[in-house]
Amino acid sequence: MFSYKSSYGIVEKLKKVFLPVFMAGALLAGSVTGYNVPEVTRIYAVTQPNELSYNPGHRDTVCTELSEAAVAYYSGEYSIGSLSKLTGDLLKSALHDLMTDTDKYSNKVSYSMLTKYFPYVDAEDGKAGTVLFYSDALPVEATDTQKATIISREHVWPKSHASFHENFGGSDLHHLRPTDSIVNANRSSYCFGSVDKTDKNTRIDRLGDKNSGKIAGWWNVEADRFEPLDNVKGDIARILLYVYVRWEEPNLVKDVEISVIDESQGQKNNNDGKKVIESLDTLFTWMELDPVDTWEMGRNDLVQQVQGNRNVFIDHPELAYAMFERTTPGDVEIGKAQQKEYNDPNAKSGQEDKNSDKNDNKNADKDSSDTATDTTPAPHANITKKTLKVGQNPFKIKISYLAKDAVVKYKSSSKSVARVTKTGKIKAVSEGSATITVTIKQNGKTYKSKIAVKVTAPKEFQ
Repeated sequence: MFSYKSSYGIVEKLKKVFLPVFMAGALLAGSVTGYNVPEVTRIYAVTQPNELSYNPGHRDTVCTELSEAAVAYYSGEYSIGSLSKLTGDLLKSALHDLMTDTDKYSNKVSYSMLTKYFPYVDAEDGKAGTVLFYSDALPVEATDTQKATIISREHVWPKSHASFHENFGGSDLHHLRPTDSIVNANRSSYCFGSVDKTDKNTRIDRLGDKNSGKIAGWWNVEADRFEPLDNVKGDIARILLYVYVRWEEPNLVKDVEISVIDESQGQKNNNDGKKVIESLDTLFTWMELDPVDTWEMGRNDLVQQVQGNRNVFIDHPELAYAMFERTTPGDVEIGKAQQKEYNDPNAKSGQEDKNSDKNDNKNADKDSSDTATDTTPAPHANITKKTLKVGQNPFKIKISYLAKDAVVKYKSSSKSVARVTKTGKIKAVSEGSATITVTIKQNGKTYKSKIAVKVTAPKEFQ
């Protein structure tokens, strides 16, 4: 059985021996006509980790503008104008071809190499530091009572439910993410979905070797379900869509019978056929609850530098709706006018209603967020506690990197659950969930942060 991982060490040794000889011969000859470049030299086509910058994006700062790399990716037969004319299986096939044809080098990045890239692609605000998936936190340092975080390479689409293992889709940077090893073990291969937090069989997944740190999710063995944090749910949905289309795994939202053993990818097909997320409704609900943030866009740019391809569902979430022939919500498209101008320089960047929240997201000329290539940290809002109790004192929203002349507005998706004052204080009203949208205008640009909060009743009422 062929193993890219085991052959990589041999390639490295051969490279050191034969590459200098070949290069010297090429220099002496001036040109080498008809010479096939040895396979060993192609490893240099891969962008090395230390050639990358740290991800400049920020978690939970809603992305309102495509990066330059994202805009340029969609052209020719794969322009957004062309893709938007397709739906269903025709669109799925076109997106597969786009992400496959541009994926030049993912097979050159071995499973063992992933940990070298994580510190760059999974960094935040242009600073060193790996953001752990699920827990959405940085690794913990060792203390007298706790060991330091051990980082695992997490297959978001579980290996037991896939036709890959630790190569191809199993070592794709768009797919695999760094996680705390304990969180990774607890997450196991459960189907993603909603978990009943009151069920006695539900367990809390936490960061740290004592499983006592920040919450990373909930799992229930009997229900075969794992539910992540709200601000990670959209990331998961878009990763699953990528694997479903790019690597053509059939069991996204339903169990399927895998009757053919496919050894074309150098290994036995271990796919047990079990679905990876409970339903399409859940997948799209998660996408809307947790929209694309600037961090995801920045990561997409960096992975493209390594592999050549992009996760199209980060750049254009609306394509997922068209692929499943669903109505697209009005506020999921990113940089529509921006992409249109690129494909048609004579087109106008429509700014029909500057006062509406929807057009604030699409206004590419005056009000726009930093692109992923901008290393200046974007202003963003957050709170240290996202579970509030009815009757407690209002909780203040914190905003980082705020300019003195910035204009800030707050809005709650459900005032019956949580209200927010003009000064950014959240008042818990009744049990339920709400999303607080913070709109920041400064330096001629608009930034939006969405904060998911949960309100519970005091213990005496539970």
